[in-house]
Amino acid sequence: MPTTRKFEEAVVWLNGNSLAGQIAELELPDIEWDLVDHETISGIGMPQYPTKLKELECTLNWASYSPELAAAAANPFKAAQLQIRSNYGENTAAGKVGDRLLRIDLTGRFVKNGAGKLKAGEMERESMMVVTYYREVYEGIEQLAVDVTLPSYRVLGQDMLAQRRINLGG
Repeated sequence: MPTTRKFEEAVVWLNGNSLAGQIAELELPDIEWDLVDHETISGIGMPQYPTKLKELECTLNWASYSPELAAAAANPFKAAQLQIRSNYGENTAAGKVGDRLLRIDLTGRFVKNGAGKLKAGEMERESMMVVTYYREVYEGIEQLAVDVTLPSYRVLGQDMLAQRRINLGG
């Protein structure tokens, strides 16, 4: 029977402290590669090969004021750790059959700290961090892990850059 996993809710943790009820929206990084063209005189097309990851950015839209987030977002010199714990309902044609955990760990520095906009009874504020470490774990299985500073890129636990580091003496 086919299974559908539907996002239900999430809580963001900052440096081990819950921001429950304080984040309205979280935009996770796009894992996007720069590509290099490989042009030859014998080909009918031009293949492209990945070279480097583009900058990883994470944007947080605040739902309410958080002194902890304000302090972290104000310091571009100190790395912050975010953990997003989200619940996915698992459904089949027979109905909901379970709940599954997707956990995303991020490490990065806040480089944009919008002071926001205040309206009667409302606050709009946004902070953005440049991510140096991203890890996605679904039900205890690491799906993807990226460490920009190491560099390391793992898919389902397999380090795709291990031989490259060996070749370069690392």
